[in-house]
Amino acid sequence: MRALMLPLDDLIKPLLTPVSLLLVFRLGRAAVRYWDARVAAGQVVGTCRTLSSTALVVCASHPELVDSLARWICLYPLVVKNFLRPPTRQGWQPERRRAHQRLEVGPLLDEAAADELLSANGDAAPVLVLNRLRSLALRAAVELELEPTIRASAYHQINGYIDGLTTAWGVMERINATPLPFVYVVHLRTLLVIYLLAWHLDALATHGWSALPPLVVVSWALLGIEAASVECERPFMWEANHLALGRMGVTVARNVATTLRQTQRFQDAPCRISELQTEAEDLGNSDWRMEL
Repeated sequence: MRALMLPLDDLIKPLLTPVSLLLVFRLGRAAVRYWDARVAAGQVVGTCRTLSSTALVVCASHPELVDSLARWICLYPLVVKNFLRPPTRQGWQPERRRAHQRLEVGPLLDEAAADELLSANGDAAPVLVLNRLRSLALRAAVELELEPTIRASAYHQINGYIDGLTTAWGVMERINATPLPFVYVVHLRTLLVIYLLAWHLDALATHGWSALPPLVVVSWALLGIEAASVECERPFMWEANHLALGRMGVTVARNVATTLRQTQRFQDAPCRISELQTEAEDLGNSDWRMEL
């Protein structure tokens, strides 16, 4: 066998360079996608925080507007998470996931409104929340008893924040829907398997069974790079290595509750938002952790 593999040695070793470059490119692209997803998720949290701070303070004289804005701002991260996550999960029945989603919504919506939101297909739920926020922004611009220039400026600013939420959702949607081309992945995996097979045969023929332990370690490392790329390429799944999207909703709920308390004018609305925060914290310490 050694005599058979020796002439092929000069053909096998040069394969390491293209295989390494392909693996580095694959892992690099997956890391960029993961980082972009993290940035977009942070943009959702930051924009919701700024939107709530601006809108709730500007509308402080209208408790009904404040209450509605607070509810729909808290709902946005939840519907984005539900949109990005796969519709099915191993070991979960659809009824169980629906129950978890209803528990997340909590007291923010009544049963009829919650059913309408959770029954929306595809991108209908995030669009519904965005449309409600835009409607409330327009209503605030019309009903606020402020100078026209101030109302126009507030409407423009609030609408800009809603545009930012739409953009962040679009970035995460693009990452989730456009993995690397299938032909590239298949080509890389085929070349990697051919290289490892030829390298194993050459090493065993040259060094005997003593070469097996280092071969296993190096093969594990190379295959692990490909596996890590697959894991990070679409970071919105259910696994532990993916983004904890549910924490966006918990963070936004806490921020909105803080803003409401600091207005020191409304007692009812802060109570309802605080209930959502308490439920999210309780669920975060239970079997709901993977849902985060």
